[in-house]
Amino acid sequence: MEDDRPSQAAYAALLEPEFEVLAVLADAFRLLPHVADMQPDVVILDVSLPGKSSFQAARELREYFPHVRIIFLTTNPAPEYVQEAFAIGVFGYVLKVSAVADLPAAIRAALSGKQFASPLLSKDDPGFNS
Repeated sequence: MEDDRPSQAAYAALLEPEFEVLAVLADAFRLLPHVADMQPDVVILDVSLPGKSSFQAARELREYFPHVRIIFLTTNPAPEYVQEAFAIGVFGYVLKVSAVADLPAAIRAALSGKQFASPLLSKDDPGFNS
């Protein structure tokens, strides 16, 4: 999920050679019904979506669809965000600045049951779990 239309297209183009993009949503309000209908393996959440908190959306996904692997996509490298994300049970925390290389790698890791954090994040951060 990404609220910026040009970014939506760019991320879809980045992922589609290797992965099937089922939907791109601009907010978290329609997330649960879409996941129920489409049954994706992975959901990518922009941490700064308008409306419902992405952290709350991730908690709801984990509750209702525990099989779905969640990856956060963000510009925010703050350790408290990273820590909270992994505490919720997300499989990836990807910085937008390195998304071209990191997002496909994060999806591959999540599909293998492994966590992924952008290498630009400090390994000294308390939330770093990869």
